[in-house]
Amino acid sequence: HYHQLKPSSRGRPEYRTQMGFPHPWPGGWWRLRDVVEQQKTSAIAMLTAASRFRETLLRNMYLKATHSLEKGVKEAPYAFVVKPEQHDELTAYKLLKTLMDMGVEVQRSQREFTADGVTYPRGTHVVFASQPCRPYIVSLLKRTFYHVGPWSKKPDGTPLTPYDLATYTIPEFMGVRLQEVEKPFEGTFEAVPSLRFPRGDIATNAPNGWLLDVALNDGYAAVNRLLRRGIEVRRLTAPTTVGGKMYAPGSWHIVGEDARDELEKMSRRYHLVFDAAPGGGLAERPTRALKIGIYQRYFGGNTDEGWTRWLLEQYRFPYKTVMDKDVKRGKLADKYDVLIFPADAKAMITGEGVEEYYEKRWQGIMTPPKHPVEYRSGIGKDGVEKLKEFAEAGGTILCLGESSDFAIEELKVPVKNVLADVKPIDFVCPGSTLHVNVNSGNPLAWGVQDDLLIIFRSHGAFEVKPSGHNDDYGVVLSYPDKRIMESGWLQGEERLSRKAAMVEAKVGKGRVVLYGFAPQYRAQSDAAFKLFFNALVG
Repeated sequence: HYHQLKPSSRGRPEYRTQMGFPHPWPGGWWRLRDVVEQQKTSAIAMLTAASRFRETLLRNMYLKATHSLEKGVKEAPYAFVVKPEQHDELTAYKLLKTLMDMGVEVQRSQREFTADGVTYPRGTHVVFASQPCRPYIVSLLKRTFYHVGPWSKKPDGTPLTPYDLATYTIPEFMGVRLQEVEKPFEGTFEAVPSLRFPRGDIATNAPNGWLLDVALNDGYAAVNRLLRRGIEVRRLTAPTTVGGKMYAPGSWHIVGEDARDELEKMSRRYHLVFDAAPGGGLAERPTRALKIGIYQRYFGGNTDEGWTRWLLEQYRFPYKTVMDKDVKRGKLADKYDVLIFPADAKAMITGEGVEEYYEKRWQGIMTPPKHPVEYRSGIGKDGVEKLKEFAEAGGTILCLGESSDFAIEELKVPVKNVLADVKPIDFVCPGSTLHVNVNSGNPLAWGVQDDLLIIFRSHGAFEVKPSGHNDDYGVVLSYPDKRIMESGWLQGEERLSRKAAMVEAKVGKGRVVLYGFAPQYRAQSDAAFKLFFNALVG
């Protein structure tokens, strides 16, 4: 119906003919045939334009590439240097491989060189900005401040947030340390034709087993494989120094001579180094594979749930999908140790108030699908009670991003989301990287770098409510007093100041972990993976 057609929220306040919208849809029937015809028309139009203006297009592409090359020689940034000392060296190589897969040239120094007053050793990787894809390089690697101007706000000052993120600085997502070079420099460099990851190794003489550094994300994939094969693995609970190398709490101790063959495979597959463990008593605790379930709803599915499953598979965490009926059936503690709730609205999890949620979020642009009763999602009140029983019996519930509100409101975790009722004009943070303080003494934060950046999308920031059981609530991550944002757009910083970003709450014999962000965001936030993985290892 014509009266159901609505204007866009960005730059199109009226559903009328205008410069960028010359042919509004008048309403009426819109069938699958119309969708196909629209796609065909668009495809043929693009091919026709490319054929008709091929010389202009090719010349403009040549000029664009030439200008990028010249700009990279004449103005900053001149290059991005991958610092030799990395918290997770293998993740730094993954970043370089990603860039190379996208056509970015990476070079390696053949001699020591100095850039912006810092001296780097031979073998340091450098991404020079004088490349045809310079804009792409700069947008991905340079610290970003989202442009806030007349086109990013409504007349009343309410922010018009970007469709996706306010920054795409993947080194910040992955926890890789780069140095932006602002002055020309000289050195001897060679292009890297194909990237060689560091070579893995295993100590030959290891009567007391082997140690593996917890800083490496890929160590979790290796440990999951070892546990599945019945090999004994323990975790250090105190720092240990071996041969001048310090192993932080959470590092892995693999025990038993029968593990050698598997470790040799893991060292080759994941480029891991297994050092000989020292003799004598190590402060450690046993590790076991946990039974993991991940909640999946109907109503068209949940993108965050799909990314979470994909990440679990990449790091070899075995899991089972848990549907509404499984939750309602109860006896969850007999089947699972951990239940994961990906980022989702409370209404979409419980199945209650879905219409109101759609109206509040989409303001009439979208309505919930009219599914048959048997395909309507929601765990209902019965499911909520079964989850409480699961936690009371010793289970762990992980609530990622928006699903933390479900835990607060339905599972009655005594924590307040200080952003729950804040208006957009007072606070906005649409996909930005933020600094957090890490409580490294909490096992959930084992292996996480101190200067951690998280990807935040206005999900939640927490305060623990006063009670007689304050020791039941641990703050794993918290925001600093000020200068919280690294890249993106943050308006209303004071509302995050000193608030918690991640809370571990004891519930009976179990616990509920609230993540006010997505530690596994699109499987791109490598720096925060361990905050998620540590909850999945017994």
